[in-house]
Amino acid sequence: MSRRGSCPCGHEKFGYRLEGGVRNKLVVGSTHRLVRPPAWAVQKEVYDHHAHEIKLLRFSDVETGVIYTVSRQKFEMLRLVLERGYGVQYALPLEHWREERPGVRQLEFAL
Repeated sequence: MSRRGSCPCGHEKFGYRLEGGVRNKLVVGSTHRLVRPPAWAVQKEVYDHHAHEIKLLRFSDVETGVIYTVSRQKFEMLRLVLERGYGVQYALPLEHWREERPGVRQLEFAL
């Protein structure tokens, strides 16, 4: 990713940031979350251009404060390919994302 100008994939225009292997995007859930199926989507050209750098994908919903995360491996294994008038996108249904809710501590169990 070039720090001296725009990247050829155009991720800046879609609001993506890539920091330390984490692909971040601030979203307004009621506007950006897919309805059928309920999912988060990433533009194919952006993802493909940076896939080798990505370890984790993260969407932060500014309306609810919920942070959705998934590993690159899980995303690639379970993603759907969609084209709904906004270019080709990779989408992952919400059931496959880890949700971190503000003020709610999640218990982790060792197996």
